[in-house]
Amino acid sequence: HLRMGPVMNLVWVALATCLMMRTSATPQGDILMDLYESIGNNKTWTNWGSNQNDPCNATAIWQGVWCSNGYVASFNMGGFPQAAGTIPESFCGLTNLTSISINNQGSIGGSLPSCISELTKLTALWVSSTRIHGPLPDFGTMKQLQSLQIKYNSQMNGTVPTGLGNLTALTEVWLNDNNGLTGQFPNITKSPFLSLFYISTCNFTGTVPTIT
Repeated sequence: HLRMGPVMNLVWVALATCLMMRTSATPQGDILMDLYESIGNNKTWTNWGSNQNDPCNATAIWQGVWCSNGYVASFNMGGFPQAAGTIPESFCGLTNLTSISINNQGSIGGSLPSCISELTKLTALWVSSTRIHGPLPDFGTMKQLQSLQIKYNSQMNGTVPTGLGNLTALTEVWLNDNNGLTGQFPNITKSPFLSLFYISTCNFTGTVPTIT
């Protein structure tokens, strides 16, 4: 029989401990830690990675994360230290998200993952004062979206997907101060609850939709 010395025994104990920590992690925790590794910029995000990597364990709330019935429902970067990098595709695995707020993060760039359109429970999507650019995701599948705020993004470019015009739950649209947004603005007259519509300092063409 092969006998291991004390050093090898310690190595195996350490490896086993790491494997236990990894397998005890929730998928939601893994997704959020992927986000941290992509944009965390080596800054401290309070309690991230705690509770055996469970963001919905109430004993230590992860900064910016709000849960409902054990699922991550909201992610808000208000008050976070300056992040840097791009939002990974894996973020779309948080399929119970109802709101996303990524604001005042001037070093977050790249494009929003196209799979954001698969987060069909979203009621609010806020992205402002970042270096995120286009193309914008197709909003047409996000039937519960009420508040869309994509503004003050210095690198934002491309066109607004026509699917925006099919969202009947919208109450407000802010697409101002995105100089690189161009093209015809979608017809949003199918949104009976729309009360705020702000698209200044962009380069759209055509006529402004009539909001009644």
